[in-house]
Parts: sequence; C-alpha cells; structure tokens
Amino acid sequence: MSDHYFGQRIKAIMTSSTTIRGLRESQKSYVLGVIQFIFLIVSVSHVFACTWSFVAFMEAQGLSEEALLGSPNWIGYWYEGNAKNVDGGLYPFGNNHTDRYVLSLFWAIQTITSIGYGNISPLTRAEWWIGCVLQLGAGIMWTYVIGGLVGVVDSMTDRSATYKARMDQANDLIGQFTEGDNNSSNEAALVAKKTVGRRVRHFISRQRDLSRNDCYSSSLGEMFPVVDTLPPELQRLSSVLVLKPYLDTVPYLSSQYLDHMEQSWVALECKLYEFSIGERLFLKDHLHDIGRGVFVLRDGTAMTIRSSNLSSAASRLLSSGDAFGTDQVLLSDDIEGSRGALHFLTFTKIIFIPRDAILSALARNPTAWKESARWRLLKALILSRATKKNN
Repeated sequence: MSDHYFGQRIKAIMTSSTTIRGLRESQKSYVLGVIQFIFLIVSVSHVFACTWSFVAFMEAQGLSEEALLGSPNWIGYWYEGNAKNVDGGLYPFGNNHTDRYVLSLFWAIQTITSIGYGNISPLTRAEWWIGCVLQLGAGIMWTYVIGGLVGVVDSMTDRSATYKARMDQANDLIGQFTEGDNNSSNEAALVAKKTVGRRVRHFISRQRDLSRNDCYSSSLGEMFPVVDTLPPELQRLSSVLVLKPYLDTVPYLSSQYLDHMEQSWVALECKLYEFSIGERLFLKDHLHDIGRGVFVLRDGTAMTIRSSNLSSAASRLLSSGDAFGTDQVLLSDDIEGSRGALHFLTFTKIIFIPRDAILSALARNPTAWKESARWRLLKALILSRATKKNN
C-alpha cells in the first residue's frame, strides 16, 4: 500500500510541478526522448537488481556469509565459482550492500540489454521461475526502448535527409544544364554553367549549416509551423518577440513610437529571405515577387547601392542588424529614388518588412508619422531630386 502511495505521489509531482513541466516543455523533443529512455532503463534496472538480490536473501534467509554460502542461492553459487580466491573482488555478504547491489545491477543490465554473459545464473527452482519472469519483462521493455530510440534518431536525422534529397534534386537540375545544348563546347558557356551549379550547391549547403529553412523565402509561420496553430493573440505576441530587435532598427517602427500590439501587427506581415554569396537583388526588378519594403539583415553581410545609376552609385556595407530602405520605402512608386540594389557578400538572412504593413502602422499611429517618418520621407525626396538632377 505504501509503495503504491509513493508511486502515485511521484507521478503527481512529475505532472503538477511547474518547474518540471517548464523543463520538459523547453527542451527539444529528441532530447526529452533520450532522457526518458535513460531514466526508464535506470529505473527498471534498479527494480530488477533489488528483486534479484531479494530472491537470494529469501532463499538463504539472511545476507551473512554463513547464510549465503551455507544454502543454495545464486549469490553463493557465483561467489564460489568466480570471486572466492580473487583479491580485490566483490564481497557481497553482510553489510557490503554496495558490492551486492553492483553484482545484482550487473545481472539486471545484461539481462535487460540481452547481453547475457552467463556468469551470473539462477540456482534454485524459485530463482529460475523469477528469472524467467524478469527476462520476459526485460525483453518487452528493451523492445520498447529500441523502438523509441529509433524514433528519436529518425527525428534527429530528418533535416539531414531533407538536405540530401534537395542536393540530389539540385544535381539533377545541374545535370540538365548541358543536355540539349548544341553549343555546350563553348568555353564561356561551360564556365557559366559550372559557376551556376557551384552556387546552387553552395546555397543549399550553407542553408543546411546556417538556417532552419528549406527554401529562400518563408513567413514566420512557415519557419515555425507551430505559429499557425496558435490563437491570433499568441501568434502576434510570438511574432513580435521573435522580430522585435529587427523592427527596432527602423526608427518609426521602433518601440519608441509603436506599442507592443502595433509592432505585433507589423511582425505578422514580415517575410524571411535567404540569399547566397555573390547574389544581387535589384529591387526595382524584383517588385513583382518581393515588393517594396525595408530589408533588415538578420545574419550575413551585404553591400547596398542607392541610386538609379547602379554602375556609378556610392555603396555602403551592411552587417547583421543593419537596415536598408527605411527612407526610400516611404516614397511613392513613381519616384526614381526608390530604386536600389543589394549585393550579398556572404550567405545572408534578411527580414523583409513590407511597405503596406509599414504604411498601415503609420496610419494607425500619427505620432510615429509626425515625429519620425515624415522627416525621413523629406530626406528621401531631397536625395531623389538631387540624384535625378545629377543624372
């Protein structure tokens, strides 16, 4: 009765403790799986060891050397055949509880794991029966553990399998570069094809190493699928907690002007883009698939060009946390100053804040417009006219 009550108490503590629940919820599922199976193996091994030791105690009616060696039992049988004349060996008699426990635990572990050295074996009829029952239980438990660990390993290798599949698909694509091309002997064409193929493979490899995505564009819900399963308020709060550092790089979207809820509406509309080294993004040419907005570097390095004359424009270096387009995005579409380009010097992750989300936030917050955004619009207009005049 007391053992049952103790077990129920342990279960109640494990399920109701906020500390334990917090630790469980904050860990990766495969980490929890490994911990669970380690705890299971240790617990069952302990129970089996205690049971196996208790069997010898009942057979000998005591734990002294005289009792265990004077009657048939597995401990005495093992000692006579393995450790009697060994200096420094185990002495599982009397108050040497640790030696007796280690001996029993050794039998339990080799039984559970199906190793079965055979150096510890039952002797009496009772020990044979109890040994059979324990081995049946060990077989069932070990099957469960192996199946569970296979699932854990499978979940850990999902991303590796996805990477290999994408690389195979990329190699199939690259293999088509030269097929059906009558001019494939042209040296310049071959160099271009090799260069593109190398960049495709490099992008996929770097994305595997530095990102959790499997495509170059994704929303927060696609990057973290659990977001789409949350209720609307938690979606907004989760989004802003992930993207707030990047929103704060844009003065009129920062927490200085927008409150937590206003920032969350903008965060929900953000997109995440990933670009390979050497890639160029001509913003005017990519309006149909990206649109206008502010680009904030999450990771990587890029060079910006802020002129309609891209060949002679001044440039500046952007690194993680820098924003591009905070002024130009406020210009109307028909103004030439909204053109620009980004040249990526490393594998780069971009947080893209759409223009529509920005204008919507400014419409809801007149203070952000009056104290920050309109002055940046004025600056962009002046630079646009100066650029147009110089060209």
